[in-house]
Amino acid sequence: MLISAVHLKIGVDLAKRNGDASHDLPRPATYIIEQDGTIKLSYVQADDKMRLPVKGLLAAL
Repeated sequence: MLISAVHLKIGVDLAKRNGDASHDLPRPATYIIEQDGTIKLSYVQADDKMRLPVKGLLAAL
């Protein structure tokens, strides 16, 4: 069974929720934004098991 069919079976319509034909799920992301709005750090991964290492976050602060 396709994952999109599984989502529909449990009442989650990703295409409707996303507003397009994709079945993308949210991706974890970490941002550090300066007070003036400048993005100092942007970390986004397609693999939801990958997170920004704490050392990387602390180095950007």
